[in-house]
Amino acid sequence: TGRPVLLVAPTELIAQRQAQDIERLTGDGCAMLPARDIQFSRAAMSRDRAWQRLSVLDGLTAGRVKVLCASVDALLDRCAPRARFQSAAITLSEGGRIAPDGLMEALIRGGYERVPMVEGRGQCAMRGAIVDVFPANAADALRIEFFDDEIDSLRRFDCISQRSIARVKGARIAPATECLVADAQAAADRLKAALEKGVGHAMESAAPEHAAPGPDGLSSLDDFLSGLDALEATEDLLAQPQGNDDGARSDEAGAEARASWKRHLDDVDRVRAGQVIRTAPMWMNVLLDDTALVTDYLDDPIVLLDRPDQYQVRLRAAADALLATGLHRVFISLGGDGVFAADRSGERVHLPVLPAEMVNTTGCGDAFMAAITWAYLAGTDLTGTAKAGLAASAIAMEGAETINPALNACAVRARAGL
Repeated sequence: TGRPVLLVAPTELIAQRQAQDIERLTGDGCAMLPARDIQFSRAAMSRDRAWQRLSVLDGLTAGRVKVLCASVDALLDRCAPRARFQSAAITLSEGGRIAPDGLMEALIRGGYERVPMVEGRGQCAMRGAIVDVFPANAADALRIEFFDDEIDSLRRFDCISQRSIARVKGARIAPATECLVADAQAAADRLKAALEKGVGHAMESAAPEHAAPGPDGLSSLDDFLSGLDALEATEDLLAQPQGNDDGARSDEAGAEARASWKRHLDDVDRVRAGQVIRTAPMWMNVLLDDTALVTDYLDDPIVLLDRPDQYQVRLRAAADALLATGLHRVFISLGGDGVFAADRSGERVHLPVLPAEMVNTTGCGDAFMAAITWAYLAGTDLTGTAKAGLAASAIAMEGAETINPALNACAVRARAGL
């Protein structure tokens, strides 16, 4: 049929094995997309998974990947819109024309780090009429030699010995980040606003008297994450003697919070200057004005589900984990597959979406959550609450406006059969 295939596996390990088996049979055209690493702080971490993701996304935009294997977790990760990612890729060929300075600017916009000498992936350097870059989607670094603004030669080289490996006729350089910002000024403003709302509050609560342990004797998640960020305090700060004086400890905690806040503001300045910050993945939804799923990189794919029974098992496990934290009810939206709901009494329900004429999907999720809250506060049982959410979502979908004027309590009751 010529259509790409998306094979969804319950876990990443299974997806990886499937990709290896398919590649043995087909030879090429198959790839496995790993889930993005969760980043809590600025601490250095391996970027191997990031390089693999970028290589796969580039293969999808270039049409090289015909079969994509991915776990459910990988499919849920947001990434840059397909058109933006594709436009950030750079295609070079011998005899082609591009100014060396223009190439460097394009590489930096695409997330590459400018260094004196290329030693690893995601780096670029310029020496006279020579530009070196280690593409995110390549096994070797690439050396581009110019004659004025014409590409005289392209060579793969070893970044350890700096010696050439082979001459190539052309090369495609994928972006070195998924966080491709379209408007640096707007992205910096959004980041600063988010920091002032969230990190500013964390600074106010940084003093020991505010860091009360939870009921289980453990610190809260906010305190834990603040502690991770505080690992980057300066050596002088870490070298200060630890006394028993409460005032000294309070001063130290305040100094750490201020240092962390300054680092965040420095990130704002870097974003405003068009640079890619180390913590960009954790700010993806803030820095980008629009995001997409990897399914948006596939044109009308054939979707295959491996072991579909395992998805219900994972849903139940996720609901049980949330209920174990003390929640009374859990509602998990499944998009077109409806909603899964559970409560502490052991009741579990999976309800399909209600029939609706789609006019506008904007606001459906908000209507769903509003109705869930309304029904819960009204004392409605688990199934009825889930039905109310689905009913409100269906009503919102049928209106041309973001908030459908027809959405009210009577309409929700009637649609849900309450």
